[in-house]
Amino acid sequence: MRSWLLLLLTLSSAYAELLTLPWPELETELPLWKPDVTATEKAPAIVYYHGTHGRPNIRLLREITGGEGFLIVGMTYLNKGRFIQSEANIAAERSQLNLLKRTLISEHNVDPSKIYVAGFSKGGWFAATLLEHDHSLAGGLILGAGVFHNKGQQTKPKPFPSKKPIYIGIGRFDGNYPQSLAALLHFRKLGGEITLEAWPNTRHAYPKTPPVGMKQWLQIQRGVSALEAKQWITQRLQAIDSLADPVDQWYALKTLQERPHVKVHGTHISNQLNVRLATLTKDPKVRAEAAFVTTSQDILKRELKDRYVSTLEVVLPRYEALAKKASSTRAGDIAKKDAARVRQLLGKDPS
Repeated sequence: MRSWLLLLLTLSSAYAELLTLPWPELETELPLWKPDVTATEKAPAIVYYHGTHGRPNIRLLREITGGEGFLIVGMTYLNKGRFIQSEANIAAERSQLNLLKRTLISEHNVDPSKIYVAGFSKGGWFAATLLEHDHSLAGGLILGAGVFHNKGQQTKPKPFPSKKPIYIGIGRFDGNYPQSLAALLHFRKLGGEITLEAWPNTRHAYPKTPPVGMKQWLQIQRGVSALEAKQWITQRLQAIDSLADPVDQWYALKTLQERPHVKVHGTHISNQLNVRLATLTKDPKVRAEAAFVTTSQDILKRELKDRYVSTLEVVLPRYEALAKKASSTRAGDIAKKDAARVRQLLGKDPS
């Protein structure tokens, strides 16, 4: 009896494995990670696009998921260099994605309603383009990028037929940071449920430590329980309460507000955090810091409108003035780094 039971368990499960998927159309092989799921279970999938001059890879997503829950495939492009945004190029790349989706569904037991797209840098810009054009996608991760539209573009993106979860991850001092903020507003207008996470002290790179918000966002797509999320929030609040500096508490609570686990609980937890923040702003140091942050946000709003040199030349002295006025504060340090970011974009800073 036990031998039959062991055989049944063996037949009803599939071991996690790393495969390669030959793809002659793109003159390469695609790495494919299959998670450990039951043979009858349809897995969600993430199609990941690499950056310029990169190769198909799945390392980043395997690391942050722990190899669990998602089938992950590394995808590449017909257009190997810088992506030229045109209807013809988009259609050609989409044809490859559609062929890949059909292969994953028919040969690898992927759930057709749970295929996500992701990418970093060039891959992030392209993931945003695909999310605009392919409403069959379940959602996506736009990393180190934003949204790109040609001036006078004829075809306007259509609103999503239903809420679509989108994670935008960006280095806080990446040159693309304002465009990521613009992407947040853009996809929110289309009906997306957006999580934006600015990776602290990071430029155009993926953080050395897996981002908390990104990990939580992926957990939610898999179906994290409300209880798990609540336990994490409780532990985080205890850690914040132990901070001695009220300014540090204020920043930590502002970050906590944007965590996906908080959003799982709707307005209830958010209202509690708002009360805590309001109490903290009675402290003069916190009130001054909050005012500097508001000024910084106003400068960013001006910057995210476009990528023209004339705009950068307007915002640069504003960041520099804020850095001087708010010196010896966290907001002042951020403004100083924003000024350095803009100088680099203008070619005035060799670093």
